[in-house]
Amino acid sequence: MEGLEYDYINTWGLNSINAYDQYGFSYCFQLRPGGTYSANGAGTMIRNIFKQVEKNMNKFLRGDSAYCNIGVMNTCINQNAKFTLAMKENVYKHILRLNQNTMKRKKTNPNFFDCDQCELSNAIYPNKDLAGRLNFLRVVFIRASKVNTSEIEDTLD
Repeated sequence: MEGLEYDYINTWGLNSINAYDQYGFSYCFQLRPGGTYSANGAGTMIRNIFKQVEKNMNKFLRGDSAYCNIGVMNTCINQNAKFTLAMKENVYKHILRLNQNTMKRKKTNPNFFDCDQCELSNAIYPNKDLAGRLNFLRVVFIRASKVNTSEIEDTLD
C-alpha cells in the first residue's frame, strides 16, 4: 500500500481528516499519507463546509488541540462561526503570561475532573487575521488539582 508512514504515536499507517455534524453525518473525509499532521488542510476543509451552510444558520466548530492554529481560527472568524478549541501548552502559556495581571479565578459550582477544587478564569487572546485586522478571542481556563497517582493505583488493586 502506498503512502504508509509512522505517525506521532509511532503507528504505521495512513492518516485521515473527517468532519461530522452533531448527528454523525459526514461532510468531508480525506484519506492522506501517514505522518500527515492532523490539521493540514483543515482551514480549507472547514471553509468549504461552512460555505454550504445557509447564511441565516448558526455555525459551530469544536476541535482538539491539533486544530488550535491561526488558519482554523481565522476561517471560523471569517465564516461567522463560533468555535471551541483545546489549546496546546505552548499556546496557552503565552496567553497566561499576557493576561497574568488581569485574570481572576472563580471556584466552580459543578465538579470537573472528579474534583471540587476547580477554578475557572478567562483571558483575552489578540489574533491578527491574514488581512492584518486584530480580533480579540476569549480563552477559558479550567484549573484543577492534580490527582495523586499513588491514590489511583491503590484503588485499582
